Amino acid sequence: MTIFSKMIKSLVKQQQVKNVKPKRKKVGNTLTEGNGGNTMQDRGAIQVPSSWSLNPYFNNNYYYRWQALTLLYFTSWEARKIVQIPVQDAFRIKPKLVGVNEDERVILLNACDKYDLFNKMRRGAIQERLLGGSAILIGVAEEQDDPSVPLNIDNVDKDDLKFLNVISLNQMQKPEYCTDPFSENYDKPEYYSINGTRTHVSRMIVFDGEPLFNYSTQRLMQSFRINPQGFGESVLVPLWDSINRCIGTQQAGYQLISKASITLVKAEQLLNLEGTKMGEIAVKQLQEMAEMISIYRAAIIKGKGVEVEESGASFGSVPELLMSYLQILSAASDIPASRFLGQAPGGLNTTGDGDLENYYNAIASYQETRLDPKYEKLFDILGRSVLGKEKWLSIRPKFEIEFEPLWNLKETEKAQVDSTVVSMLRGLKNDGIIPAEKVVDEINSKKIFLTEFSTDEISDMTDFNYNNLGEAGEEADKAIGELKNVGDNPKQEAKTL
Repeated sequence: MTIFSKMIKSLVKQQQVKNVKPKRKKVGNTLTEGNGGNTMQDRGAIQVPSSWSLNPYFNNNYYYRWQALTLLYFTSWEARKIVQIPVQDAFRIKPKLVGVNEDERVILLNACDKYDLFNKMRRGAIQERLLGGSAILIGVAEEQDDPSVPLNIDNVDKDDLKFLNVISLNQMQKPEYCTDPFSENYDKPEYYSINGTRTHVSRMIVFDGEPLFNYSTQRLMQSFRINPQGFGESVLVPLWDSINRCIGTQQAGYQLISKASITLVKAEQLLNLEGTKMGEIAVKQLQEMAEMISIYRAAIIKGKGVEVEESGASFGSVPELLMSYLQILSAASDIPASRFLGQAPGGLNTTGDGDLENYYNAIASYQETRLDPKYEKLFDILGRSVLGKEKWLSIRPKFEIEFEPLWNLKETEKAQVDSTVVSMLRGLKNDGIIPAEKVVDEINSKKIFLTEFSTDEISDMTDFNYNNLGEAGEEADKAIGELKNVGDNPKQEAKTL
């Protein structure tokens, strides 16, 4: 065998080896590359986890990830609702400012409007849910203008607050973390670089997106697919595939509508007809006839003789399928269908009140645990700036932020609660556990009456106006009479009602 033939044989053998498709490597029951997970053809036919997919979380280019999430937010009403609805509900009613008089409350609320405080908090919360984090930069005039110096809040006085600016993720780089395990700020960012300016975190309200791991652990556990600022992930990341499948199902349903009525006109020797003048006239007549029969779409094709045929698409259970995907999104986003879709709850004897109540309780928890600390920090600076340092420090111990309940009781339920409160207060006062003054304070705090009153005014309260309490109002009448007896003579033993 010549050297040349050996070379040919070797090349053929190498080519045969190249043409052999390698076997897909299996790890337990998981394929190292998912079936279609890395292609445009993944329809979930074989349910195995994929090492990566079209979900932007699996892309290490975080600018691309932010762009993909933002694009979905602006083009998909489903994604927009998932991001916006909880934030809209949390900011639907402005929080109450407790512990200040009416004049101080008006000044603080006017300052909130001046700096657009509530709207900027809402924007920051939306960006946190969409991209995983954001921040509000607090501009304060100080002797030290270097933003890298920690903000000394004790130096803030009247008219020192200059602005509140929402800072998006792409403007924040190079976070510097506290690495001392014995510090209260351990594993929290101490500095951010905002457009190249080193800024201390005390000058910011940070929406961190609640990262599951600390910054160093993120790099290990999340395979470098982490937010470069150490923030959390978008709420759309785990819902990405479900949202796209929901959108695809709607598009497929729309395609069925376009096929709902198709008219086919079959003509014999169609090509021959088109080649003559008389034939062209005949074809034109066929086209006009097809257009009169179907206003949507029609076609003339070659066939035997002349025949008109209509075909329609079967919708079957398509509406139920569309609603099923939307309900999956509703459940996955923890937003009740009655709120997410405006859909009446299904099932016998179902009102949906339980789902809404649980959802509003979750929103209340978000307000108390996530928003309240941010409001406290903001009002500590805002109060000093609009009221002056001394006045703010005098009212700060009593100042609180309260969130109005989103789940409101019905009038009858409220009347029952108020009646129970009045009966309980009456019993505590009769037993000598609390004095009349405390009873009056408690009644005022519960807003049982339209107007607040004191113990000295009880004698003039016989014709008091109530909040349409019905039987609860009668119970309150008795309680007022009892309070009147005790108020005239605190040592007198109260009669049992």
